[in-house]
Amino acid sequence: MIHDPAQRLFLCDIPVDPVTPTSLTRAMVEWSGQRSPAGEVRPVHVSYLNAHVHNLARGNVQLRGALHETTLCYADGTSIVWACRGHGTRIPPRLTAADFFPDILTALTAAGRSVFLLGGAVGVAERAANVLQQKVPAFCPAGVSSGYFDLQDSPAVIRTVQAANPDVLVVGMGTPRQQLWVHAHLKTLNVPVVWTVGALLDYYAGLERRCPKWVGDMGWEWLYRFLISPRRRARRYLIGNPKFMAAAMLGKLEKATIA
Repeated sequence: MIHDPAQRLFLCDIPVDPVTPTSLTRAMVEWSGQRSPAGEVRPVHVSYLNAHVHNLARGNVQLRGALHETTLCYADGTSIVWACRGHGTRIPPRLTAADFFPDILTALTAAGRSVFLLGGAVGVAERAANVLQQKVPAFCPAGVSSGYFDLQDSPAVIRTVQAANPDVLVVGMGTPRQQLWVHAHLKTLNVPVVWTVGALLDYYAGLERRCPKWVGDMGWEWLYRFLISPRRRARRYLIGNPKFMAAAMLGKLEKATIA
């Protein structure tokens, strides 16, 4: 089994799957190669959970439903890991896509998989693709496209993706837009793996700064990001983090029930 759904946890009814970078990479490679001889797929939605997404999902029924429908939702934030451990369940350290994305690209490329980058403002996906090609020379994107489009233009965006016929579609539009958009169009896209990644493309395009690895490993990336842009992120961190901590402490951590 590529991924055991019985390992899924629910923190205040929001799903999180305990996985490591190695198991996630293996799953992505396997899932992205699952096409029928006729080209049909059983699409997989991979997403992530951090304190901000958790806060939004608790108050947004549609987002919570979309996360429930994901095949895999990994812990992107140290706060999620700490909350699970606070309830007596140890899960692997956080997985931040910006840290291991080149490794996944390397594995996908070696397996002959194609990747489409969809996200960011105009030109961001192209810039990110150029940087990623320097890190992974064998990587050649199946296509790139901005994520800043009107929802009424979704059919045209979907046709562009379908024409490129990628094995993996990386979607970076921010939460909840990206999860809701993928949930609504997952089957129509006809891509084996659709991966929602937040600001990942902005990082590789140089629009967002990453914190030093040791800062992130200690769980202080949120403070680093806040100090860089306090006005823009004050509500998310100074209000959102305590809100998440209170909900996580008062809520339940439950294991998946597989029929």
